[in-house]
Amino acid sequence: MILKKKMGNGKLCLFILVSILFIAPPDLALSQISITVVPPLVETSIPAGGLRSFRLVVSNLGNRPVDIQGYTCDLKLNPDGTPLVLDAGVTSYSCARWIELTEDKFTLDAGSKKVVGATVKVPRGERGGRYAVILFESLSSGIRKSGNVILGARLGTILMVTIPWTLKKEVEISQIKIGEAPVSSLDTRQGKISIQPINFIVSLKNTGNVHITSKGSVVIKDGKGRIIDRIPLEAGTGTVFPDGVRDFPGTWSNPRKMVKGKYTAEARISFGGRRQARAEKTFSIE
Repeated sequence: MILKKKMGNGKLCLFILVSILFIAPPDLALSQISITVVPPLVETSIPAGGLRSFRLVVSNLGNRPVDIQGYTCDLKLNPDGTPLVLDAGVTSYSCARWIELTEDKFTLDAGSKKVVGATVKVPRGERGGRYAVILFESLSSGIRKSGNVILGARLGTILMVTIPWTLKKEVEISQIKIGEAPVSSLDTRQGKISIQPINFIVSLKNTGNVHITSKGSVVIKDGKGRIIDRIPLEAGTGTVFPDGVRDFPGTWSNPRKMVKGKYTAEARISFGGRRQARAEKTFSIE
């Protein structure tokens, strides 16, 4: 397969974070530390200069007391949609330092729960969407001082804040990758593959100032510009934070329509804006 570049310009713009770390001594079951935090996600709209409060419930489902430390961090999404937790205030669209907790250190007895208040204060003049995660980290009270071996867990509530009347949704398709999909050795030996399936990866960049959810497809056109097939792009909710990039993969594997010749792949992604983001790339099957 020979690929020829011809990109058009496409303009326009959860997950639950669970990060559990276990390092346990042999005589201590991992199930003995188990905490939950609800809700896992808070989405709210707060005007610049305003504030909003909400409650988080931290529960100890284990059979021994745990010490809890609460703190805020920045949140970023990798191109495949997986979350990345960073230090507070390092990303452009962070609200981690706008959050105050009523308590950030406490002990939970086995089977008990704690209601923690959180207040978000939006400074004047701020615009767009802002994001953070409130983490609660537990350490077992019974083994915290026993040496270097620690049993712990860390769970978080994601916070997504939008500042009304300041939101701008814009995106662009920054790249389309096209390549032959890998074929199993069994299919090759049995002669099942005449033309290999083709993989598409469409990269969408959020150039606006608020997160978007998106979905898309790739339209396949023949050498005469006629649409012959449509390939869905799978990326879950397609959530992309400002300044972020999300990869949308898809595979063309329709042997009845995949004949030798020249084609155009037109990526189309909807994101809640007035128009779809669109871009094209040509390729050949030989």
